[in-house]
Amino acid sequence: MFNGTKRFGELRRRLHPISPKTLTDRLRLLEEKGIVTRTLYPGVPLHVQYDLTESGQGLQPIFTAMWTWNQQYGSYLRNETVETGNEAGHG
Repeated sequence: MFNGTKRFGELRRRLHPISPKTLTDRLRLLEEKGIVTRTLYPGVPLHVQYDLTESGQGLQPIFTAMWTWNQQYGSYLRNETVETGNEAGHG
């Protein structure tokens, strides 16, 4: 997901349906923790880019493993959650 520099809009599209506020909050937290760097380019419109730091790059194998796991099991878990939610409503 995070190979190279990414702009806010690109991240938002890739993480759809995340809200702009939630994405901003998460990116700020990742910046605070030293996982990403944020570069602001003045102008109209404002241009902001994000890059993984060296420690953020170290998380790449974890990101890859999580993505792979989600591809294998994500839809099953989403369906199970929906079914569980429906059963709870009928109890």
